[in-house]
Amino acid sequence: TTEEQAPKIPNEKLDALVAPIALYPDPLLAQTLAASTYPLQLTQL
Repeated sequence: TTEEQAPKIPNEKLDALVAPIALYPDPLLAQTLAASTYPLQLTQL
């Protein structure tokens, strides 16, 4: 079978996308990243 690959994001665009994450406090970021692994459960809250 042939699997479709997601389009690659250029490095400059990726840097601009993730750079603001460093501005969040660590406890908030930890909760956000943990919650992002269970998106379906988030919608059920």
